Amino acid sequence: MPVLHHLAFEGHTLPVLHRRDGILLFEGTPLARLLGYADVIGALHAHCHLEGFVFGNQPRPTIWIDIRNVHLLALHSESPVAERLMHWISHRLLPYFGDRRSQPRRRRVAVGERQLNVLNWQDECWLRLGDTLPLLDGADQALLNALAELRSRCH
Repeated sequence: MPVLHHLAFEGHTLPVLHRRDGILLFEGTPLARLLGYADVIGALHAHCHLEGFVFGNQPRPTIWIDIRNVHLLALHSESPVAERLMHWISHRLLPYFGDRRSQPRRRRVAVGERQLNVLNWQDECWLRLGDTLPLLDGADQALLNALAELRSRCH
């Protein structure tokens, strides 16, 4: 279920839907109005791609647009707000709402009698090289030497 946010930008409220898949959708009408378009529906139809539209099922008709269409509206706007809005979206909004699944997560894992810090990132588990060396006590000495050399080069 998407989460509706009412975000403030320069004294204006922008309704933004954050879907579970990480997609952000902006309500098209207030966004077009903020960007100085007199005919907001005309601007949405003239500058946006239809495949980026999502029509809401609220009591009043609502047009939600994806980030690509937000960029297109801002690009064609003659308002000085457009550049500031795009900076705000790029530097504040997108990093805040970024897909948290794509961000690394750290956790502790017991391996035998040892506790290791594991980083889960991009569907992979990552270990610090220094943490893995003690696990390889019985390993081939050449392998241990190669890993120790690799560790020294990484720092």
